[in-house]
Amino acid sequence: LYGRALSDTFGFRHQRLRYDGTSMSALLPQVVWRTEGTIPFNQPLSIAHHATFREHVDVVFNGHFGDALTGGHMLPALFRMDTVGELASHILRQRTLLNPGDARVLFRPEFFDDAMRALKERLVADLTSLGESRMPLVYNLWDISVRQPRFTFCAPSVDRYVVEQVTPFTDNAVVDWMLQMPVRFLVLQDAYRRAIVRSFPEARNVPWARTARRIPANLPAAVFAELGRKIRHRLRSPR
Repeated sequence: LYGRALSDTFGFRHQRLRYDGTSMSALLPQVVWRTEGTIPFNQPLSIAHHATFREHVDVVFNGHFGDALTGGHMLPALFRMDTVGELASHILRQRTLLNPGDARVLFRPEFFDDAMRALKERLVADLTSLGESRMPLVYNLWDISVRQPRFTFCAPSVDRYVVEQVTPFTDNAVVDWMLQMPVRFLVLQDAYRRAIVRSFPEARNVPWARTARRIPANLPAAVFAELGRKIRHRLRSPR
């Protein structure tokens, strides 16, 4: 819905990719083969639409400028953390697709507990090696160096034999420049949102995917929007 609104605003052609009648199990071997099984299966399902791509698309631009580099994951909870142990627990909660309680019943309890302990210890060591003491920036550096490369470079691999991949937003100069941004400009993507609002004011009223509301023009408005999103999420949660 929002993608169509943006396309209408700027005069781009928009085509929604549908999966009606698509056999996901038939796609699975192709996806695993082309991505070497490095990311969740649900991320590279574009392989189902290669016939459409061949007709309409020559180049795909990708990278991680609008996500990790601009503080897309730098949320208020990170500022309340004091240790990499807390941050490691947060990352494991956020990035584990299967609830640990559900996963535990699939293994011998002692094996699962030892494996999870070793995983957290490895993650703590990786976070410590980044040499940063401020937890929001530790998370951002981890995101750029670990999570983002997997998605940026592995997910499009299912499409590389159909369209050309161009990745401008991982250029070293761009990454180095963004890493020098003061933290205050990264909180709730403050600089990124301001850039959109000021450079493309005609797009400001297209809902922001994060909140389903218009893009907040300043940090206080973004804080209220984020709080509203959290409250709506809690009210919808069965818990």
